Amino acid sequence: MTRRDLMRRISIICRPRIWKTCHRPAFSRKRSTSVLLTHLHVDHVGWNTRERDGVQVPTFPNARYVFSREEFEFFSNPANNTARNRTSFVTREDSVDPIINAGLADLIEVDGTEVPEGFSFHATPGHTPHHASVVLRSGNELILFTGDVMHHPVQVSYPEWNSVFDAEPETAVTSRKRVLEYARANNAVLFTSHFPMTSAGRLQSGEAGDGWSFL
Repeated sequence: MTRRDLMRRISIICRPRIWKTCHRPAFSRKRSTSVLLTHLHVDHVGWNTRERDGVQVPTFPNARYVFSREEFEFFSNPANNTARNRTSFVTREDSVDPIINAGLADLIEVDGTEVPEGFSFHATPGHTPHHASVVLRSGNELILFTGDVMHHPVQVSYPEWNSVFDAEPETAVTSRKRVLEYARANNAVLFTSHFPMTSAGRLQSGEAGDGWSFL
C-alpha cells in the first residue's frame, strides 16, 4: 500500500465536522476508494449521500462503502423501529439505502478480516448493538478508529461512564475497557469521533491511572 493510497483511504473515514478536508484536491470525492462506517447513526453516515435533482446519490461515486451486515439488518428490522432508533431508520433510508441500491455497499461480518487491505473491523457493541471499531496496521504502527466507543477524554480515566446515546450501557462499558486495553497493549494512536481539537491521541499512563494526550 503506497503512502498516497493510504492517505486517500484514511481521508474517507471522516466525520462531518471535518468535511471541508474531504473537499481538498488531494481528497477528491471521485478518487476515494473506500468508505468505512463504524455504525449507522446519522452523524456518521449522513454524508454518505448528497442530493442531486431531488434524489439522494452517493457522495463518493467510485468508492466501496463497507459496514456491518448485522448493523444494517438491525436498523432495517421494523421490530427495532422504536422511539430511540427512529432517527436511525430515517437516516438509513436516505443515507444507506441509496448506497445499496447503487451497488456500492460491502456488507461484512465483523470478524477482524481485512476489508479493504490494511483495515480490519472489530466488534465493539454497546453504543449500537453492532457497533464496530476499525484498526489500521502499517508496519509496526497501529491506528485505531474508535467510532463512538468514547465521546469524551474523561472516559479514558473513567471508562465506566457512559454517554446517554449508548444503547446498551453495560455492553458499552465492556467494549470501552477492551478498546483501552488493546490501545495500551499496542501503543496505538486513537482517532476518536467526538473528542475536541484534533480528536487524535494516545493513552498516557500516570500515578493516577490512564489519561489522554492529544496529538
